Amino acid sequence: KVSLLLGGQGINVVTVDRLSNEKITAEEATQIDFREYQNYEVINGDFKYGYYSWNKTIDGSANANFTAENEKVQIEVTSKGDDWQVQLSQTGRTFETGVTYKVELVASALVNTTIKVEVSDNLGGTSVTTIAKEEVNLTTENATYYVEFTPQETYTNGKVALLLGESEITTVTIDQVQVVKQ
Repeated sequence: KVSLLLGGQGINVVTVDRLSNEKITAEEATQIDFREYQNYEVINGDFKYGYYSWNKTIDGSANANFTAENEKVQIEVTSKGDDWQVQLSQTGRTFETGVTYKVELVASALVNTTIKVEVSDNLGGTSVTTIAKEEVNLTTENATYYVEFTPQETYTNGKVALLLGESEITTVTIDQVQVVKQ
């Protein structure tokens, strides 16, 4: 939120010649998701606001192109590597001990391919704990896939990631990603 508080100016005229933001443009500011979410839910999981709140990662030998339009996102994998080298992720989620959650993914690909859905903590480096990691076999037909998990401890900086680095050279279309409590 950016506010210009101009009260108490009396009869003065205030002219703003320029207002900018280093992190986002004025056009991007219309793409901010102000909906309210539970602390375990991914933000903007329906991609109504493009990649807002999502991290796009390309690292190492794998390569990809990310695009967003019509409330869908596409990841064109152009070269393969390790699964984590191309990913779409979101951090800062809270997963409580003993609560069962389900990641729901609605997706397809131009050719049948396998991606991975991973839920982990996000401590970084080598101290990452994987809570759940499952292969999802995408087809050319849009379908819903589920990955269920129950943490054995509470994580307050949980990460939900789609790992595409080992997928076929193809374009994957993601319509929705959400985390629900069971």
